Amino acid sequence: MIQQSGRTLASLPVSVGAGEVSLAIERTAEAGGVVTVNWQGPGRYEDFIQIVAANAPDDAEAIREARASQGSPLQLFAPTAAGNYELRYKASDSGEILEQIKFSVE
Repeated sequence: MIQQSGRTLASLPVSVGAGEVSLAIERTAEAGGVVTVNWQGPGRYEDFIQIVAANAPDDAEAIREARASQGSPLQLFAPTAAGNYELRYKASDSGEILEQIKFSVE
């Protein structure tokens, strides 16, 4: 683009996205214990790794969460009750859930 005239000399379409996002829990989660999460993703300061109830809506309040900026792996306290849960990577700018996996707490 030419600054003085604002004329575009060339353009090229691009795709913008979060890239590859993955979540994994190192071992079986025990009620009230610690969950160690290995993750890959954008890692922006305001992004969150969250634990929510299984099949919770996208805007559900997290039971536990940590900022992705803490790095991988990160640790979260497991819920105190045994049951089924989801681990989510939630984007800060859009609130979009970029990845989620189901897991059980024993």
